Amino acid sequence: MTVGLAVIALLCGGTLGGGTGWLTGKPDGSETVPPFAEDFPRGEQQYMQGVTVSLVADDWLIKSNKWECEDRSEEDTDLGKVDYKTCRPPGDASSDMSVTIHSQDEDKVREVNATCWEGVGSKACKSLFSTLADTVFIPQDNLRKQASDWAAKNSGTERFTTIGHIRLEANLEPNGMRAIPAI
Repeated sequence: MTVGLAVIALLCGGTLGGGTGWLTGKPDGSETVPPFAEDFPRGEQQYMQGVTVSLVADDWLIKSNKWECEDRSEEDTDLGKVDYKTCRPPGDASSDMSVTIHSQDEDKVREVNATCWEGVGSKACKSLFSTLADTVFIPQDNLRKQASDWAAKNSGTERFTTIGHIRLEANLEPNGMRAIPAI
C-alpha cells in the first residue's frame, strides 16, 4: 500500500509540476527564424556556373576534335532527372578515351568526367585532362590557364583542387579527371 501511494504521489507531482512549467515557462531565444548566411549553399550551386552541354560536347569535342557523342538514357536520382551524354574520339581511339557529361538541362551541367586508358601519365591523357579543365573554365576565363596547368600536372594522381567555382578531381581507378561544382 505504501508503494502504491508513493507511485500515485509521484505521478500527481510530476503531472502538476510539468503542467505548471508548460503553462508558465517560456523558452529562451527569438521567435523569428534567422536568415540563411549569404554563402549558404543554394540550389543553383549544384551546377557549374556558365558551363553548358553544347560548350563541352559541341564546341570542344565535336567541332574542334571531331568526336562523336550520343545521348544515354535519362536516370532518376535523389536530385532529380539526370541526362547523360557520352562522347568518344573517332576510329581506333574510341575505346581509349571518353568524356561523359551529366546534366539536368542545357545550362545545368553537374559533372564533366573524362576517362583515358592510354596509360597513366601519357601525353594523350594529360592533353585530354588539361583540355577538359580549360573548357569548363571558359566562363571563368581568368582561371583557365591555372586550371589547365593543374590538370596536366596532376594527371595520373589521386588529387583534387578547387579553383574558382569548380572542383577538379584527378583519379587513378580509372585514370580520369572530373569537374564538378565547388559548393
